Amino acid sequence: MKESLARLHDIDAHWKILFFSISIILIAGVLPSLISSNWLWFSRSGALLVVYGIYVVWRDIKGVIHTALDNVNDAASTKFCENSDKISELVKILQQNNRRLYSTIEFIILAVGTIISAYGELLNEFHS
Repeated sequence: MKESLARLHDIDAHWKILFFSISIILIAGVLPSLISSNWLWFSRSGALLVVYGIYVVWRDIKGVIHTALDNVNDAASTKFCENSDKISELVKILQQNNRRLYSTIEFIILAVGTIISAYGELLNEFHS
């Protein structure tokens, strides 16, 4: 049960995904662009962000992201047999909310990455 609770704590992986996305943009795009005064680097960071977004979607499709809640559900049903239906219903609601949240995050990562990749180099026109 302790292991399942520890995994439940790891559900906040969406913050890790957002932090890594912002890091990609800053480290691979903004910093080199500021140093070289060439915003093509920023545009390339958008392409990296799209690749990372595809990786997140792939992990979501494989079900890797949602396994923590499945483990909590399994542990709760073995530990609390008489109340397992209530716990299973609660876990099901959490899973639905979690899937909706990840879908939104995946869309935002891919959309922002695509926009940066397509229009990021236009900052050269404004910066020059």
